[in-house]
Order: sequence, then structure tokens, then C-alpha cells
Amino acid sequence: MQDCQKWFNNHYTIETGIMFIVTCFEIWRYRNREIFQNVKKDHWTSVNNIFSYHSSMVVALSPTNKHRVVYPVRWYPPPEGYIKVNVDDSSFGNSGNAGFRGLLRNDYGIWIHGFSGSCGRASNLLAEISAIWRGLQMAWDLGYRSIILEFDSQTTLNLTAYTTHNDFHPYATLLSLIRKFASLHWVVSFTHTLREGNECVDWLAKFGATNADSLKIWTTPPPQLDIILLGDISVVLR
Repeated sequence: MQDCQKWFNNHYTIETGIMFIVTCFEIWRYRNREIFQNVKKDHWTSVNNIFSYHSSMVVALSPTNKHRVVYPVRWYPPPEGYIKVNVDDSSFGNSGNAGFRGLLRNDYGIWIHGFSGSCGRASNLLAEISAIWRGLQMAWDLGYRSIILEFDSQTTLNLTAYTTHNDFHPYATLLSLIRKFASLHWVVSFTHTLREGNECVDWLAKFGATNADSLKIWTTPPPQLDIILLGDISVVLR
């Protein structure tokens, strides 16, 4: 036991200590869900969670130490052979005019497809759940079978990935469709990111909320996203 404690102390005090701590936390959390809730997720979900927790911790702790190195919260590419589907919502009031959006990118950060749409007057939760449903549909229809679906709402993540079916939830039908669709013969991981790591879809969502189209497909990225997309791709090229 003393050797284990010494090993832990040696790691959490070094420069990469935050990454070490959040990795241990995610492993512990993953094992608890697997043992006590019988929830088994693709391990890339945990990898993306670790990056998200690490970014959050660095930002939260940086004001207490001016010498601390701050790593920006940003989009990270999926592993080789995967695509990443980022989705988000936009609601002008809750409930108000609401829109959803999403985009699919490969492990080089290259745009595959995008989509946006209006939900009319709806809550932001319904808009984000609708974005997840559309993202899953598009990835499946395009023939991809290993995807990471990423969004910035912890509430939505809990509903779609960790919560069992609830017939009394106001969006129970749509949530049930998402779970059934995700259980098809493919690898689907749901992960959380901060809003700063989901910037590209922010513009698409605002477009969806202010546009009457129920669904618009973007085969090429709109010019307004060029700078953000280039910044995301630079992560892959480093």
C-alpha cells in the first residue's frame, strides 16, 4: 500500500500531474459503471473524456499559479479509422426559436458533411437531441461504422449514454430511437467537450435557428467556417 501511495505521489506532483490524475479518475469511473451499472462503452469514450477533463482542470487551476502552462480547450481529431460527429443546439429563449447542427470530420480533420435545421419553437434540449439523431443517421447512411459523437451538454450526454429508458421523459420516443440506432452493428461513442472545443458547429446552429429549413445538408463548408476549420486541422498537423 505504501509503494502504491509513493508511486501516486511521484506522478501527481510532476508537470503532467493533471493528466495523470484525470486518467486515474476516468479509469475508476469507467470501472464503476461497468461493475455496478453493467454499462460497457467503447474505450475511445474514456480517451475523449480524459482530454476534456484535462482541459477543464488546466483552465480552472491556472489563475492560482501564473507559471502554470495553460492548454487551450479545442477540437481534437478522432483516432485513425474513426470519424468525429460534433453536434450542438441554438435556442433564442428556452423555449424559443431553436435550431440544431452538426458536422462530420475524419481523423485528418477534413470536412465530410454538415447539416443544420430548425426545430421551430422548442427547448435547447430537444434541439440537441435532434442534432444527435440527425448525426447518427447521416454517419450511418454515408457508410461509416466507427464514430465518436461529441457535444457540449453534460445533461444530454447523461440522457443518451448513461440513463436507462424512461417512458415518462417528454422526449422518450426520440431518446429511445437514438439508443436503438446506436446499438446497431457499429461502434458509437458519446463524449462531452467544452463549448470552446465545439466552435465549428456553433455557426451552423445559429443558422439553423434563424432559418426555416427543417434540414439543410452542407456538402462543402460555408466560407464563414474556413478559419475555424483550419485551426482545428492544425492540431492534426502538429
